[in-house]
Parts: sequence; C-alpha cells; structure tokens
Amino acid sequence: FDQAVLEYNKALELDPNFGYALNELAYAYSDIGNYEKAMECFEKYAALLPGDANPIDSMAELYFRMGKLDEAIARYKEALKLKPDFLASNIGLTYVYALKEDYEQALKFIDQLIAIAPSVAAKGMGTYFKNFILCWMGKRKQALSEIKTLIGLANMLGYKEVSMGMN
Repeated sequence: FDQAVLEYNKALELDPNFGYALNELAYAYSDIGNYEKAMECFEKYAALLPGDANPIDSMAELYFRMGKLDEAIARYKEALKLKPDFLASNIGLTYVYALKEDYEQALKFIDQLIAIAPSVAAKGMGTYFKNFILCWMGKRKQALSEIKTLIGLANMLGYKEVSMGMN
C-alpha cells in the first residue's frame, strides 16, 4: 500500500484533478490506517465532482471502516439523495444497519437494492444478502421463500449448480 500511495501521488502530480487517482489514493491511505489522509483525499475528490454520489459513498465506507456507524449512515443516505439508484450505498446501509442489529432497516435497504438492481446478477446478490439477514433474524419460512427466488434467478443466469445444491 505504501508503494500505491507513491504511485497515486505521482499520477496526481501530473493531473491534480484526476478523481479516480484521488479515490484510490484515499483507499490506499485507509488500508494503511491513515484515515485522516484518506478523508482529505475523499473530500478533494468530492470537491472535484460536486453532485456525484461516489465520493460521498467512499467517505461513508471510510467511516464504516473506522467504526463510526452513525456518520457512515449519514453519508450513505447523502449519496442516495444524489443518486437514488446507487447500489453501493444501499449495500453499505444494509451492512451498517445489520451490524447495528437494526435488521428491519437493513431489510429496507436490501429491498431497495433488489428493486433497483440493474441486472439479474445484482438482484441475486441482494436476494442472497436478504436471505442471510432473514436467517439471522430466525425468520426461516421467509428465508426459504427467498431461497426459491434465488434459485429462480440463478436458473435465469444458467447457474444450474446453485439449484442442484439447494434442492
């Protein structure tokens, strides 16, 4: 990660407005535990692209990594205000609410993800997470229904192994 920091900084010397490099530099800083520098990069990234959900979502993920769950929730929701169909923020909110053991809110955001998913694969991923949460909550009958939905989605994509393993 230290080498990545050096390389992304070189890229930013060539083009200080290279948003992708700022985003990746921030993640590299985060990976080495320098959250302050990571947040500085995300803030610069957000300033470069006002109205873009990704930098805000990235800040939310950093707060999540830092264990600042309420700040993460606020940023994920801010990202969704900018782009209501931003899947990463729905996934992030699902994780954070599940971690906080607020499973009803986690289900709300996973249902949003399933509703807006742009592909069968994304719907399947959402359905898988929903099933996990339902099992965790002890809602076995509802989880079984979701498994059947997941098998149907897998079959649509041609993943016969999934349905064979679940019958």
